Amino acid sequence: MPLATSVTIPEDHPLLALPGVGSALAERLVRAFGDADTVMDAARASEVDRIAAVDGISDRRAVELVLAVHGHGEVDFFRTPRAQTLYEDILARIGSFANTTYARNKIQLIVPLPDAQARKERLAFVLDAQARTAPLDRPAVAKLLAKVHRPRQPRPRYDSAVCIVVDTREDHEALVKAGIDRLCPITTAEDGSPEGEVIIYAYTQGLLDFSGADNVVQIPFSRHAADLVPDAALAYFRENKALWEALAQLADLLGTTTVVPDIVAVLESLEAKEFDFGSVEKAVHDTVAWMNEETTARTKTLSLSGDEVLEMMAGKTPRKVHDLQAGILKEGRARIVDETGEDFTAAFEDGFPVRVEDRVIERKRIEMETRHRRGAFRSKVDAARRLGGLRAQVEDEVQQLLEYDFAFALGSFALEYDLHAAAQGDRLDVKDAIHLNLARQGGVPITYHLDAQHQVALLTGANSGGKTTLLETLAQVSILAHLGLPVNAQAATVPAVDAVYFFTQKRSLDAGAFESFLRGFLPIVTTDEAKLVLADELEAMTELEAASRIVGTFIELLRETGSFGVCVTHMAEQVSAHTTVRIDGIEATGLDDDHNLIVDRSPRMNYRARSTPEFILQRLQRRASGREKEVYDLILSKFGGDAS
Repeated sequence: MPLATSVTIPEDHPLLALPGVGSALAERLVRAFGDADTVMDAARASEVDRIAAVDGISDRRAVELVLAVHGHGEVDFFRTPRAQTLYEDILARIGSFANTTYARNKIQLIVPLPDAQARKERLAFVLDAQARTAPLDRPAVAKLLAKVHRPRQPRPRYDSAVCIVVDTREDHEALVKAGIDRLCPITTAEDGSPEGEVIIYAYTQGLLDFSGADNVVQIPFSRHAADLVPDAALAYFRENKALWEALAQLADLLGTTTVVPDIVAVLESLEAKEFDFGSVEKAVHDTVAWMNEETTARTKTLSLSGDEVLEMMAGKTPRKVHDLQAGILKEGRARIVDETGEDFTAAFEDGFPVRVEDRVIERKRIEMETRHRRGAFRSKVDAARRLGGLRAQVEDEVQQLLEYDFAFALGSFALEYDLHAAAQGDRLDVKDAIHLNLARQGGVPITYHLDAQHQVALLTGANSGGKTTLLETLAQVSILAHLGLPVNAQAATVPAVDAVYFFTQKRSLDAGAFESFLRGFLPIVTTDEAKLVLADELEAMTELEAASRIVGTFIELLRETGSFGVCVTHMAEQVSAHTTVRIDGIEATGLDDDHNLIVDRSPRMNYRARSTPEFILQRLQRRASGREKEVYDLILSKFGGDAS
């Protein structure tokens, strides 16, 4: 990303109009992205990860900024802490299926949608993702998606072995402005003889003559790094090799096309041309060993005359031996040329055994490497240009896969929890709904409904019988539907509401806490918004008679707003004395052979369920004996229960 030393943002730029974006934050963003328009483009593209990468900006702040750009203000749908927690739990569950930071951050942008059409469009997107994800090898896809990220741009490496020579100071300044001086030295014709293993003469006027110089490459003047220092451009593609491999494997799994094979082919062609003096040096030493072995073997077969033996004794080499050694040396040199394409004649010392002079070998290495670098330069320029033409395409592929991971997470979530599309209507109706905590464990499905005649209901029943689970399941269904997502029920109709309230059970409330509770509850019945209100045992807030009057009044007022609600209570009889309300029950029907409660998790409509204490007494009575059993029998008789 370009870095700006000074920042100028027009006063009327929309970036400055976003809630909570002051001049300091705007300047940080502009310095990171280059200009204000690019910041807005990133936000419109929901690139939370790029915004969150800016120093001093948290993931949460980045999410809020992107939501603001998309016209979503502060989310005011979840009016109680428990409702907010259930929403956050849903996002966390979806996020557990995401494999990239991009997708995890984008999931945080899933907020309730007030517009029915917007919910319909998001639902269609998720259902499509669910269908496309179903036939996949999800673990394999997830493993590869975890390797996908925005391509990394490696830090520029300064190569002092390369020197660029230009004709004029103006040319020099142009390359400095382009940042080429951060990659290698740059000199001009006025600076004298350039130094470097490879000299790149980027000419405009052709003022310099490098005739006979083996290490000079002459090219027309260019301001592009790919033309002058191609290794810098190629480093980007080499740095992201593991990413390209993941893209290619994902293309195979997903049945999509990719330009990665073209990138790999270019990189592999360069690797095949890498300078490898080790193999050359090995060929030389292996040939020297062969020559010495061959000389020894052939000498044994020579037939020397007496005079030739005397010559050898005098320290002279007989003509016959000399010719043999010369012939083997000639064969050895030819073998080296055949294997390496290089003439190493000067590397051998005369005499036997044949030896290689290290200084000559090193000189040959430098000569070959210089020649190779000059030849490789043009190959690298060609590769950098070809890869440069593929960069935009492969980066688009990466972006598509980041977006795909978002869809993959939603599709996997919908599959794993067996979610189904809900209809919007004027009632709350769920069939075979399962709490998300139980959905992957084979939980017992729940069927329940509220309608125009009974928009609010009281829920009675056994302790540990699933009343709180029912409330949370209804909340999850409603929240998912308002997020535009499929819901955790085989079929459902969900009314559109403006807010969800979920009041959790309180063990006790003193006078101050009771007053705070009333102040918090009052907005529910004093506004015209349609709401879903779920309350868990409100009677714990005060004494029984006062609680029944308060709950009864709230139910009447709640109905007037067109809202829906379920209130778990153990005082249904008292509340019904103050208002007309449907009473439903989740009943424990008895004890199993192990004395555990048998509970029908789906409420019975218009039915007061028996309480748990009776069954607890039965369990204790069955296990008791003697006087204890007699006491339990007496207590059970007061319930009208069976003491057998």
